[in-house]
Amino acid sequence: MPKVPGGSPILIVGAVILVIGIILSLAPVSVSTGGGEGKINIKIYSVEYVMTAAYKVYGNDKLGKWVAKTLIRNTGDAPLYDVKVSYKIEQFTDWSEPNEYKAIPPGGAIVDLYYPKFSSDVVHLQTATPTTLYIKIKYKTSPDGEEITETKQRQISMRGVHDWVFSGIPPEENTGSFQDLYSNYELIAAWVTYKDPVVEKYAAMANKLAGGAGASLSDEEALKFLEAAWTFSVMNGVTYQTEPSSFWTSREAQYVKFPRDVIRDKSGTCLDTTIFIAALAMSQGLKAYIVFKPGHAFPIIELPSGAWIPIESTLLNAQTSFQTSVQEGINVALEAFNGPFLIADIATLQASGVIPPELPELPPDVLEKWGYSMQAAYGGSSTGGQGGGGVQPSPQPSPQPSPSPNNQGGAGGLVTFVNTEVPPQWSISVPQGWSYDAYLDFEPYEVDFFNPDYTLGIIIMWMQGDAATMRQTLESILQEVFGSLSIAGENPQSSLAGYPAMTVGYETSYGDLIVVKYVEVGGYAFAVSYMVISDLVSQDTLNMMESIISTFTVQG
Repeated sequence: MPKVPGGSPILIVGAVILVIGIILSLAPVSVSTGGGEGKINIKIYSVEYVMTAAYKVYGNDKLGKWVAKTLIRNTGDAPLYDVKVSYKIEQFTDWSEPNEYKAIPPGGAIVDLYYPKFSSDVVHLQTATPTTLYIKIKYKTSPDGEEITETKQRQISMRGVHDWVFSGIPPEENTGSFQDLYSNYELIAAWVTYKDPVVEKYAAMANKLAGGAGASLSDEEALKFLEAAWTFSVMNGVTYQTEPSSFWTSREAQYVKFPRDVIRDKSGTCLDTTIFIAALAMSQGLKAYIVFKPGHAFPIIELPSGAWIPIESTLLNAQTSFQTSVQEGINVALEAFNGPFLIADIATLQASGVIPPELPELPPDVLEKWGYSMQAAYGGSSTGGQGGGGVQPSPQPSPQPSPSPNNQGGAGGLVTFVNTEVPPQWSISVPQGWSYDAYLDFEPYEVDFFNPDYTLGIIIMWMQGDAATMRQTLESILQEVFGSLSIAGENPQSSLAGYPAMTVGYETSYGDLIVVKYVEVGGYAFAVSYMVISDLVSQDTLNMMESIISTFTVQG
């Protein structure tokens, strides 16, 4: 071998071999000199259904909720070239842009996933709609060969916008564990539409009962809002609706309401009312969780401090107090955490992409059209929409006869006070054991009744003149006593003792509730009111106080 100036023959040969190796490595690996041919083997996997309420989830490849998976193997002895895979769901999507694979070597395989981009029109589906999923595979068996097209299809179901399927695991793969039976539990976050204008307005109306609480600022404010939202819902007739026996056992899709539907219908199952309460809380900046346990779901609200407040939403049907619903919620939570359970962190799930759908726009006054008003909170009537009207006062006891003026007597747990000291004569029946004080030296005249621990009170004031002057006078007194006062609601069409009345609800700076009925009788103006301290505000208490003042009568 001739010598090469400045270098070793061995090194030069090594360099040439290295260059040849680089050239070979850059050549297509699919080059075949054996004259063979690629052979395609296709397997298609697809979901049985698409939940249209969660349609945005399927288009987000980061969430892994594919609708179709195509497995392509090359079982031949030469490569497959220019493989392209595209998809279409009949009536709901156009053909997707194809995913392209330059070559699949012999014995190789590719897995292609389909994340469809649906339009928001899918939310108009109200019932399950069968459709066809098409899968188109194009490929060549040689670099310059003719393109071959194969089309496969699968039948799937586009579920109605209210349909939620508990599990997405096929029966043959489902182990029967709680996690498998509720594998779709995280998608429930798509139903928590806390930014829906209907929900936001409902929460704002409810918040008036709390005097405009800033729920995200402190635990105290958060609890004030939650109690006000509960009370407002009960007083306007929102109730728990028993779900069918198959609800928690069937693998098929179940009808689940959005919060606006619970508000419209004034009813919902335990899951519906759980979603409803979670949405109300989140509309005020609070975090919410939905807990699933065998046969039940309930909400947990996180206070600003991080404390958790479980709520038993099914007690809406019993018209119980918020405090009772929390106590029962604690019992249910303790039971759940001692057994199989799943928790959906709604805020985290929505931040990751489990986003609610766009719902149809509704008129700004839709809540009023559905029968919601502050009047129901202060003794007024509510016509109500589908599902019934607002809560009416409980049956009113008849006034008990009084043996003589200023004498307290009676039966059935009530005693009757009859005023004859300062005209006009009037009477009212109050529970036994309540005390009273009279202030009759100057106008406005006043008689007060209180329960033994002074947490509830009935105050009757009257003077010569009209109701407007009486209201101005009383509000001035209340402002002086409590420092600040806010009006939570008014009902100009209520009544008392058979006379037209103006009912006004006030909240004091301490969070106490005062409800006043202003009425004119025979040249006199009356302010018949009841006061409830903040800790006792509940539907049961309000009903009781309404029934007491309904016994008020005037001998005009």
